[in-house]
Amino acid sequence: MSSVRIGRLAGIPIGVQPLWLLIVALITWTLGAVYYPDEVDGIAPAAAYALGLLSALLLFASILLHELGHALVARRHGVEIEEIDLWLLGGVARMAGHPQTAGAELRFALAGPAVTLAIAALFVAIDLLLPASAPAALVAVVAYQAFVNLAILIFNLLPAFPLDGGRVARALLWGRLGDVERATGIAAAVGRGFGLLMIGGGVFAALSGAGGGLWLAAVGVFVILAAGAEQRGLRIRVAFTGREAGRLMTAPAISIPAETSVERAIEDYLVRHRHPAFPVTEGGRAIGLIDQVAIERVPAANRAATAVGAVAVRDPDLLIDERQDVAELLERPRLPPPRPRCRGVARRTARNRLDHRRRTGAAGARPGGAVETTPWQRFSSHSETNLCRAQSSRSTEISKIARKASPGGRMRRSEPPVSRALVGAVIGSIATASVSPGA
Repeated sequence: MSSVRIGRLAGIPIGVQPLWLLIVALITWTLGAVYYPDEVDGIAPAAAYALGLLSALLLFASILLHELGHALVARRHGVEIEEIDLWLLGGVARMAGHPQTAGAELRFALAGPAVTLAIAALFVAIDLLLPASAPAALVAVVAYQAFVNLAILIFNLLPAFPLDGGRVARALLWGRLGDVERATGIAAAVGRGFGLLMIGGGVFAALSGAGGGLWLAAVGVFVILAAGAEQRGLRIRVAFTGREAGRLMTAPAISIPAETSVERAIEDYLVRHRHPAFPVTEGGRAIGLIDQVAIERVPAANRAATAVGAVAVRDPDLLIDERQDVAELLERPRLPPPRPRCRGVARRTARNRLDHRRRTGAAGARPGGAVETTPWQRFSSHSETNLCRAQSSRSTEISKIARKASPGGRMRRSEPPVSRALVGAVIGSIATASVSPGA
């Protein structure tokens, strides 16, 4: 689900997803209906809900700072930060890269909890220093923030990969074993175990009358899915690290001259060759790509008079160096935009042949053992990647056509690697359970 950009913090874009409003409303309603009326005698309903909204916003401000802690440490280690999103289960820092050492992973994982610990300590200190004459509403707000930040800190440090605690465990295993893939496998297995416990505990709590149990079960499902996704993503990186993108190319490329009409392109190229997309060339140089989505935007009556070059996608992100490591390419497809000549296209079949050689130990395979499954089969059925090999006077370039369309057919970039943490995942269960900090 796409997020709405609301600003920047330390140069990092901040966004919120629409479902974030749901959890804010839930926390506001729960605190306004139960918590503040119990803690503040005689409080008016409007004031109670206003304090509930204030508490929800303060909580998400804490989560945002937690994610910012992860992001700043990652950026210091050279990892690009795409954005920080607030969503239904808390916060997520989207990073286009991964830690390269166990030490870096450990610092990444601990940065967020360190921020949350500082915030919790601040609210605990304020709570202890408030005089007995302080307004009950202020005492209740501070007590709730201290309690909920401590609860999130403890929950998030559980060794349930990919929560922060699970990432700490993976970093320690990685350092001890010297094998990130094996460490990830162990951490993911532990994470799935915790996820199952969360689901079981959440369902039991829900059947016992605690509505917050459903949120805990939802978090458990997310942990299981996220652990599996992280493990599969690592397998892809391991399988293709050290592979140059140019090795996936088959030549010659089937390209369409820019002056060709859309109608002619359909008849002579799309129908005949049945590729999902084609490089578009002008003067022998690649200028973009044309695919079915772009063609369908042209009204049928105008296709004979519309040139392919007029509707081609001219995105600089489509151009990469042919020497680019495939594993890096999957994460960081953005490079300066040369104007190359198109000489070849790499399709799924070429990738599968390369992966098959690697798994079977055939000539040209990269040493290091086989993987359990073909990594490219992990991709969505809506995914398609074309690499267009290009050549200039000084260096050889590739035009990467990365088409990853949603069921609605819209073009979008591959999602960058997600979050060093699942912060705030416990928010729903805390809010709906209406636990009093003073209890």
